[in-house]
Amino acid sequence: MAYEGAPRPPPCRAEHVGSLLRPARLISAHKQFASGEISEAELDKCVADEVGAIVRFQQRLGLKCVTDGEFGRYMFYDGFFDGLEGMELVRDPAPELFQDWLPHYAKCKQGGAWMPVKTWRAARRLGASTHQYVKWFNLVKAHVVPEDVRFIKMTVISPDWCHLTMGANAYSREVYNDDDAYFADVAAAYRRELAALYAAGCRDVQVDAPLLAAFCSEHMRAALTRDGYDPDERLDWYLWWINLCLGERPGDMTVGVHLCRGNSRGQQFFEGGYEAIAQRLFSTLEVDCFYLEYDTPRAGGLEPLRYLPQGKTAVLGLISTKTAELEDPAHIRALLDEAALIMGDEGKDGLWGILV
Repeated sequence: MAYEGAPRPPPCRAEHVGSLLRPARLISAHKQFASGEISEAELDKCVADEVGAIVRFQQRLGLKCVTDGEFGRYMFYDGFFDGLEGMELVRDPAPELFQDWLPHYAKCKQGGAWMPVKTWRAARRLGASTHQYVKWFNLVKAHVVPEDVRFIKMTVISPDWCHLTMGANAYSREVYNDDDAYFADVAAAYRRELAALYAAGCRDVQVDAPLLAAFCSEHMRAALTRDGYDPDERLDWYLWWINLCLGERPGDMTVGVHLCRGNSRGQQFFEGGYEAIAQRLFSTLEVDCFYLEYDTPRAGGLEPLRYLPQGKTAVLGLISTKTAELEDPAHIRALLDEAALIMGDEGKDGLWGILV
């Protein structure tokens, strides 16, 4: 773990994206809690037991950066919006609730039918948080051997999540007059969340922002243009708000952003290389590192890494969890050599490791 007063560190040379396969017992407990069959205390006990087991497993593997495997969550985006005062749960929402230019993500279909999901909207002015991330961080902290682990990484959902999926439906018009008013309160709550994590001892945060990869998709860019938006200006708008959310973090808290295009059972929600957004993303987003999906052809080539500025690092997702096939180490090494060549002498120090 990082210690107070230390300079902001780079990410570890090799780590995982944060989520890990859940044991059958844990999956069952989440389902039972959702259906009212067990209490929250019973779910929490199961989560605590399984987090302890998975943390010990990561330490046995020699990982220097460990996570809770996201075991406390029903979905990867849980933990922030659902813990904010003023948010209301929308169960099995109608497809019309979501942005119509995100059909492959917000309108996932299974067997040709609408797949039930849950989401959250601001029904009242956003206020205090239950700080679920802190609760999960402390579960990991209780099992970490400090001399074996450098960091506990907490993965958090990007603040743009609800708005990028739901647009104006992300909040009640009786509460917020416009997007800027809504995001101002989201940003204030997000800064409080990071401050609470820091106070608990967290120094490594991964912001999961899969929907930023949607701006790589020609489908989405065309749909935004159709609706009267300039895709690049819209991306800039979201990046500005994300920066505001992260702007007050302490100097020794590492923050990285993770982009992907879907990983549930290998489903593909978006496609398109980083070329369309790389220059804006790398130069504008005020983070320390980028965790980039690169384990399938849908992510495109490594050439956009040429835009990574000095002072920022990239952790390449070269080892896939989508298939059981183990990658050839020589192939991984060749990809890292190619990336270093693209980045050149000035940028090669920013190529830091491998993400699983």
